[in-house]
This record gives sequence, C-alpha cells and structure tokens, in this order.
Amino acid sequence: MLGAGSSQTRSERVGTFDLGSKPITRALLLRGAQIQDETILLAKRLGSKRTFEEESSLSEFAASCASTVAITVSFDSLKKLDRRIFFPNEPVPKYAPMVVAFSLFVLESIYAHLSAEDVHFDFPKTAAETAGLFFIDHHVDERNKYAKQGLAAFESIRQVDLVNVKEWRDTFFKMVPVYLLQRTTTKQDLRQIDFGVQFASKLSALFKAGE
Repeated sequence: MLGAGSSQTRSERVGTFDLGSKPITRALLLRGAQIQDETILLAKRLGSKRTFEEESSLSEFAASCASTVAITVSFDSLKKLDRRIFFPNEPVPKYAPMVVAFSLFVLESIYAHLSAEDVHFDFPKTAAETAGLFFIDHHVDERNKYAKQGLAAFESIRQVDLVNVKEWRDTFFKMVPVYLLQRTTTKQDLRQIDFGVQFASKLSALFKAGE
C-alpha cells in the first residue's frame, strides 16, 4: 500500500471514478483519501519519501482507503481511552491484539457495505496488510508476530457465539456506514454525532471482554 505515488493527490483521484450510485464507497474514498493526503504531507515535512501507491482499479483504491480508515478509527479510539499506540522503541502493550482485531471489525463492516454497492476487494489480503501496518516501523519479525496475533484475536472473536458479542458486532456493523456517510451528508443531525466517543466505547468494551 506504500510506494512511489504520483503528482495527483489521493483526494483528486476520487473524482476519476463514477460513484454516483455508490454513496458509501464515495464517502469512504473521500474520508480515506483525505487522511492519506495529510499523511503524505506530514511525511514530506519530516523528510520522508513514504507515500501511497497509485492503484490500478477502484477496488484496490477502496481497499487502501478502507485500511486507512480502519487504522485511523482505532488509533483515535485509543487516544480517547488514554492508551498509547505501538512505538518500535517501546514494549508492545498486551492489548495490541485487541486493537488490531477492532480495526478488522471496522474493515469487515466497510467490506460488507462496499460489496453491497458492487465494489469488492480481497478481504483476507487487506486484513493481513492492515494488521501489519500497525507495526510498520517495527522489525519485520516483530511486525509479522504481532500482526498474526491481531488476526488470531479477530478470528477468535468472530467465532464467539454469545448474545452480547453478536449485539456488539451488529451495532458496530450499523455504525460504520453512518460514520462514513457523515463525510458527505448535509444533514446537521448526522454531522453532529460524535463517532469518536462511540467507537472508543466499542473498543473499551472489547478490552473489558478480553480481561
């Protein structure tokens, strides 16, 4: 998902796709591309050449934006809970697999809603890449180790057959598209919803379940 990039911004690239009948996909791309453009700008200011590849299809671009949004939601939720992110020069916290799993539930919901708009991407591949991006600055062996732990936690939670877990996933599934559409809506009631608090509450519940 990282590469040489091009002179066209990620946000400008969204306009090259026909998304008239795909409101959730459009909202995802606009939200994800904006975050990616901000990341590229910050990297340049810090002297880094890291950027994003120019994908060859809508599906690949959607996968990249979905991963970006899933990670951003997770890190923002961590901050609201006063939990630290994963720096390579510090021990990886015990709750790291749950954070990765949380991001993959965001990704799973995005995947399902985009599929309903006939936009499909390789979920297992994107999930594995997303898990690894949490530890992008770690040594490759550590990155693979912790990414696998996060993927395992995600699969384990998916298999739990308890009412409260199913309710957690159901409400999560409904939250994500509304959060995405907040990026493009003109409805004031929707624009005023604090999804940061709601997502942090969901992550907190996941932490408690894992204790």
